[in-house]
Amino acid sequence: MDDAVRDEIAFIRSVIEEGRGYATDWSGDMLVWGVVIAAATLGHYAAVRGWWGVDRGCAGSRPAGGSGRSCSMRFGISPRRCW
Repeated sequence: MDDAVRDEIAFIRSVIEEGRGYATDWSGDMLVWGVVIAAATLGHYAAVRGWWGVDRGCAGSRPAGGSGRSCSMRFGISPRRCW
């Protein structure tokens, strides 16, 4: 084998080992971020399909000093569209 090929194989092996160490060190963080992203994707899908939503007047609906109306969240499968 040529020396250049050996050097390249050695480089590839070192990169793989470095990547393995990185994945081992950060696996917990990657798992948490994966769960958060999956939950956000599921929530977005449910909102677009109309299965889950928040009352439209919820943000800023309570006047200063007044009781205002309470916010509500809707859960369940229904055929209505979200927007």
